[in-house]
Amino acid sequence: MTTLTTLLKCVEVLRNEDDQMPAQRISAFMYICQHDGATMRQVADAIGMDLSTANRNMAALGKTHRTGKAGHDLIIKEHDAADPRRFTLHLSTKGKRVKETLNSLMGN
Repeated sequence: MTTLTTLLKCVEVLRNEDDQMPAQRISAFMYICQHDGATMRQVADAIGMDLSTANRNMAALGKTHRTGKAGHDLIIKEHDAADPRRFTLHLSTKGKRVKETLNSLMGN
């Protein structure tokens, strides 16, 4: 399987969650897969989005979207023990399963 074919299969795994999942949201999820416990600011800076956009994407990746709709339940937002004004981002049980699927596709 070529690298591009593998990449496409990985994107398809995430699009199974939402067939219109934006690339920014996919990038944010993959960043959290690699950086468990990252803050919202770290995700925003790494992906090149502003904090309000990151917040909307994290809400959609979480259990409940900011509009009250069901989210993807791929991440969990927790208050940072060192600074309760900040949140750290972790994979949910479902998010860990998706990460394992992605790693398997990538041959890891």
